[in-house]
Amino acid sequence: MKQSYMFHPAAMEESAYAMRDEMLPEMGRHFSRWGNTSPFPGFIGRANNVPEWEAEIENMLSFNDSRLVYARNHIEEQFSLVKQVDVTLNVIPAGAGTIKISTITPESLPWTGVYFDGVPVTITATAKPGYEFEYWAANNNLAGNAVTRAITLNVDSSDTFTAHFKVLENNLSAYPNPFGNQLTVNYQLQEAAQVGIKLYTVMGQEIAEIVSPDSFKEAGSYTVNFDANSLQLAQGVYFIELRTKDYVKMIKLVKAKVN
Repeated sequence: MKQSYMFHPAAMEESAYAMRDEMLPEMGRHFSRWGNTSPFPGFIGRANNVPEWEAEIENMLSFNDSRLVYARNHIEEQFSLVKQVDVTLNVIPAGAGTIKISTITPESLPWTGVYFDGVPVTITATAKPGYEFEYWAANNNLAGNAVTRAITLNVDSSDTFTAHFKVLENNLSAYPNPFGNQLTVNYQLQEAAQVGIKLYTVMGQEIAEIVSPDSFKEAGSYTVNFDANSLQLAQGVYFIELRTKDYVKMIKLVKAKVN
């Protein structure tokens, strides 16, 4: 369980029910032996049977659910903060990246959390492979689009922070397809990168290295003429893969019979 989630009401409830289920088979015998013997009746050991014991657990969890609001109010009062605000995080396109706010990286987006006006937060966007961060969309707390991945600010009103990403399309093509003994591979890089291109069987076995993965290329278009004659490939389906640190693209090829 993540530490940031450990004391969330839902996590406490999950732990409480797990302990209840572990203890339940023995509670009948417990009450037969120790019922009505609490030294502090009304405070500790108030239950005298299993149904009452289960009801006390529900009372405890009800307190657990409602306590979060009071805890936040105490923090606001203790540190003389202005107010509480809802901060919603989102990304466009969906699944293009992650967002970390202070110490928390939500597992799914959109996500909303409660923060305090008067306590600045740092919000950081991180692109997933195949994407690149572009900007934070302007909102009530951002006067204009912000182009830095990490922004630190005081959020003085409930708002949505949306990180926009762009797709990195590193183009890959090969011809002729179907091919015989000669193959021309074209690829285009949107940015400088270490790139490798390999040929695989339909079962994923590497056959040939067309461009070494140790190769570093500047952004631009490239052409490689590959002689497949020495490989003595059988007719059938093959795959050619372009791979960089943050991007993978694979296309299907068909090996034709050579007369």
